[in-house]
Amino acid sequence: LHGPPSPVGSKHSLDLTSDAYVVIPNVVDRNTMTVKFWMFIKDANSDNTWSSLFFNTDSNNDRYVEIKLWPITNRLQFILKTVSSLETIDTNASLLTRRWYSISYTITNDKNRIDIYINGIHDGQSGVLKTNRETTKVTFNYVFGKSPQLKGVNAYIDKVQIYSRELQPSELITGYAFLQSLKDPVIVHGCQSCTYSEAELVCKNIDTVGIRTKDEADKSDYAICSLQDLYLSEGWNFARAMGWFAPFSKNDDSGTIWIREIDEKSSKSDKLLKKITLCCRK
Repeated sequence: LHGPPSPVGSKHSLDLTSDAYVVIPNVVDRNTMTVKFWMFIKDANSDNTWSSLFFNTDSNNDRYVEIKLWPITNRLQFILKTVSSLETIDTNASLLTRRWYSISYTITNDKNRIDIYINGIHDGQSGVLKTNRETTKVTFNYVFGKSPQLKGVNAYIDKVQIYSRELQPSELITGYAFLQSLKDPVIVHGCQSCTYSEAELVCKNIDTVGIRTKDEADKSDYAICSLQDLYLSEGWNFARAMGWFAPFSKNDDSGTIWIREIDEKSSKSDKLLKKITLCCRK
């Protein structure tokens, strides 16, 4: 136990190195649950390889949820075991080194899916997730750090919490009210790489409680961000804090964003050009 000041006021945090791991044994598996923890990446891997952050495993060493750290971009990849295959989800957020992040995921039986939250902000979800878990009496080992295949993340871990229910967005956002309003957020991540016409459609379809129908798209409260939106509303700083500007790979130069008043006309000269889309409240 060691580390910088904990984000939750305790004296120490779990200090993980690339060759270390910690096991939380005998966690009862449930069809609806939430796992939440704080993470502080000390430094990126020098050899630009994948790192293991977390996985759970049953008595047969089968894994159902695994979280890995992308090389270079520091995005998280969630790997989910289903009845017939594996499903992967990459986060939009890129985790900067030497700062605390809250990582959460919820599994809900009625929705048959997993939802991912970074700093209380919804970052992604699986498609229909049907696992072969038929009982709540199965127990899992929850492992933070290295796996048999990958070295671990150089990070501090703190305040690991496991709930037997799905935490609501209003509960997950607690502690982040200074970023933006949960009910009516100022800025929303639209897509990581899309054309201008796709960006317009994405922003029209954004709803803070779901996706609007085609008939409701014209009533959208969001549009592609303007310069004024990004600077006066602090949207630029928020997007940077969430790591939305980071490219997906070393050779990806897509770390630029659409600006409504600048790109509305110029985008017509190159209809295939793709950029990051941020949607701001009108």
